[in-house]
Amino acid sequence: MNEQFVVVCPECSDEHLTTEVQVLNVEEDIQGRDVLYFMCPVTKTPTKSLVLDRKSTRLNSSHTDISR
Repeated sequence: MNEQFVVVCPECSDEHLTTEVQVLNVEEDIQGRDVLYFMCPVTKTPTKSLVLDRKSTRLNSSHTDISR
């Protein structure tokens, strides 16, 4: 990934830039949103998050639950 995007770890609730995490995989969910699988630098566990643009600082209501 060449640009910086924000991902949120559901385990520790911290926001991380994509340049700060080890990216494992990127997929598109059924609604067409990008889901990033990454290694959380805080918990040291693999997790996933929706990819938010650089201007976003919080998840909005349409991004609240991606783990279903």
